Amino acid sequence: MSVEDLFAEVAAAHPRCVWLDGGGAREWSGTRSLIGWLEDDDVSLTYSAARREVLRHTGGRSEVVGDDIWHVLEREIGAGEQWFGYFGYACRADLPATPSADVPDAVWMRPSHVRMFDHVGVVRERTAHIPASNRQFR
Repeated sequence: MSVEDLFAEVAAAHPRCVWLDGGGAREWSGTRSLIGWLEDDDVSLTYSAARREVLRHTGGRSEVVGDDIWHVLEREIGAGEQWFGYFGYACRADLPATPSADVPDAVWMRPSHVRMFDHVGVVRERTAHIPASNRQFR
């Protein structure tokens, strides 16, 4: 299965997913891609700079857990865990950035499923399902 086909399948079944593409389009991008997805009980965070609100999403529920994404991440991330996401410029109050009205200014996810693809020669896959008791990529 191609990376594109897998991601289409994953995205159709899991609203919280990530694709980090390292297909070698640029020298610095590497030759591996990572696709990860979250189950309902996995944790993700979103941040709205306009509302100064960090939401923690798990188990089909969302709750406000702070007003600073940096502090919440520091509190949430455990030793050895791998999170994937982004920070928009509006996450830092000292930057002249306009918060987004349409998309979160930051999203961070801790997927329990991660699949790696190596784009050199034949595509090789490495799949991991991380149990809730040990959410780290190996």
